[in-house]
Amino acid sequence: MNQKFSLFYLFFVLTLAISCQNQDKSFSTLRISENMIFDTTKYRNINYSLRNYLKLYDSLEILSNCKSYESLNEIGFFKIGYLLNPKNRNAIIINSTGTYYSDVSILEFTNNAWNKIFSEDSIEACFYETPKFEDFNFDGVKDLLILNSVSNGSATKYYNLFLNLSEQNTFKYIAEFTVIGNPVTVNSNKTIKSISWCCVGTTIWEEYYKWIGSELTCLSKIQIDNTFGDFKSYKEIYNRINGSDSLIKRTDYKSNQKEMDKLFDELNKYY
Repeated sequence: MNQKFSLFYLFFVLTLAISCQNQDKSFSTLRISENMIFDTTKYRNINYSLRNYLKLYDSLEILSNCKSYESLNEIGFFKIGYLLNPKNRNAIIINSTGTYYSDVSILEFTNNAWNKIFSEDSIEACFYETPKFEDFNFDGVKDLLILNSVSNGSATKYYNLFLNLSEQNTFKYIAEFTVIGNPVTVNSNKTIKSISWCCVGTTIWEEYYKWIGSELTCLSKIQIDNTFGDFKSYKEIYNRINGSDSLIKRTDYKSNQKEMDKLFDELNKYY
């Protein structure tokens, strides 16, 4: 390791140590060049995805005593903290595979070491915002949401949902959740509400989803369209039949700008 790299690596380690000492339960984000952080010869003969995971894991090792931390760089993202419960520290690693896809790992700090409790490979993920922790299946346990994609500028966000199966100490990836734009939980009736739009705001959708057992089903959908200055709308009602959503009723109706504006105002409350 040459003198220049040694100085860079020493700077990185000192930065982590000082930042960790200064933190309690507030998060900070470290952005620093990959070449300044890692000895590239150490991982030379390992495939790209695994190499990135090991580099991020090495960073976790440096921060083993840290209560909370967050880091983002060219090879991925990791976050440390009491993310899922107040008793144990967890870490989330999202490492780049060199494509549009990333690998996700969830670890828990037990027996003085980071131990992997869950992993999911090759999911679409982007880093416009950090992962969220919120109960999305109304069982009282925080689940993990990772931003999947963003469309129409930043108007509609789609997420990867990982349900926290706390009794089994693992997670479950819900692939169908990625089609729900701007999801928000409605605790009063235990539904998930979605309001999304496209086409320069000329079309907007309001959808409701509900868990039936372990399956996420669409209950209803409203579309309001004003593409040609003539409001055309419909409402669809669904039911879960043989494991899939089946349309049982569709009603076409005449809408107006007031109804569309109301949905946009509601969307602005959350995003």
